[in-house]
Amino acid sequence: MLTRLWIALKNWGASEGKPFLGIQALGIPVVALVFLTIRAQFGNDTRLNSLLSATPPNWDWIVSCLILIVYSADFISDAIAWDRIGVKFATWQLVLAVGWILFGSFILLMLTVVLPLLGFGMREMALLDLLLSLRYLVLGGLVYSYFKWRGGSVLAFFGPVLIAFVFAAAVFGGLPSAGFISFWFQGFCIFLLNILLMQYF
Repeated sequence: MLTRLWIALKNWGASEGKPFLGIQALGIPVVALVFLTIRAQFGNDTRLNSLLSATPPNWDWIVSCLILIVYSADFISDAIAWDRIGVKFATWQLVLAVGWILFGSFILLMLTVVLPLLGFGMREMALLDLLLSLRYLVLGGLVYSYFKWRGGSVLAFFGPVLIAFVFAAAVFGGLPSAGFISFWFQGFCIFLLNILLMQYF
């Protein structure tokens, strides 16, 4: 196993198999749904529910929309790269991915701009609190984008770590950090293991 991992890292993490772009295009919203499901489980815990009530409103739906937008954009980028080396990127897959981006953007705009202007949803301070809560999510995403732009072995080594960090920041974001260190650490390790298994094996 370690030998295969080392070979994969030397090959910059490139998979030897070809991706199923059609299945990936159809499965784009699954990541956002999984995120919402996990957050809903927190809401069912009375101890966590009292803590979640103090977080900025609409955290779950806003972050799920961000996940939908970013995952769709990343899929388009990867599919174009695969298309260059012979894996066909069908038009319907591009249309579907762009559709998910537009849908996520519409919901995000409604939650953060339109509804507050109409007197519903967030207040000004709540929006500032939400942006502050998103700082680790945004920072991790920006660093990952930089490494992806550089590519090569740097992305292979640090990409999975950054993806796991962003996932953990999304799932546990908006929760007080005090008393949740074990949640963060366990979540980060689980996400990292999942990513390594998917990418290298």
